[in-house]
Amino acid sequence: MSKKLFTKIYFSSLKSSMHLFGLLFEIAKKSLRVSDNTRSYWLDCVADGLYVELAATTDE
Repeated sequence: MSKKLFTKIYFSSLKSSMHLFGLLFEIAKKSLRVSDNTRSYWLDCVADGLYVELAATTDE
C-alpha cells in the first residue's frame, strides 16, 4: 500500500518560488528515489505561481 505525503510552501515572490523549484528539480533529477532502510520514497515537485508543492510517495 502506498502512502503520499504532501507539503505546500508559499512564497511572497515569484522569483523565490521559481528559484526553489529549480533547486528541488535538480535534486529530484539526481535522486528520484530515496531509500532509508525500510522504505523507498519517490519525490515529485510542482510549481504553481507562488506555491511549490512537494510530494513524497512511499510504498510502505
